[in-house]
Amino acid sequence: MKNLLVVSFSFILFVSCHLSNEDKAKELIKQYIVENANDPESYEPVEFGDLKEEDGMVFWSSEYNYLEKLLDVTSDEERKEYLLKSIDNLVEEIGEGSGYSIVHSYRGNNAYGAKILVTQEFYLDSMLTKVLFVENF
Repeated sequence: MKNLLVVSFSFILFVSCHLSNEDKAKELIKQYIVENANDPESYEPVEFGDLKEEDGMVFWSSEYNYLEKLLDVTSDEERKEYLLKSIDNLVEEIGEGSGYSIVHSYRGNNAYGAKILVTQEFYLDSMLTKVLFVENF
């Protein structure tokens, strides 16, 4: 299985030089799902939304917004310091720069083997080389 992933990832990198940004995003998302799904063999793409350019990628993250809200209501100085470090780490990981987002609906088997419909928004780096984070609808 690992060899298959390495070969498919190498193929995506090779082919990505000749693909449109939208096609690159779709391939990247499919690869991400195959690597992270409960049952990758059951993956069935249903629909892709439009590829949108985004600024301030970290600010779109629900984790960032959650940490900001906690920071606003916390009075304990040690807790505030911890939250600020967590926010800094997240900004470093995701980055404040621009990137892309695209909504994708697909079917796949959950952990119990039941086929479900999933809709998620994928946030991608500006070079379309990795998925930064995913938000569920």
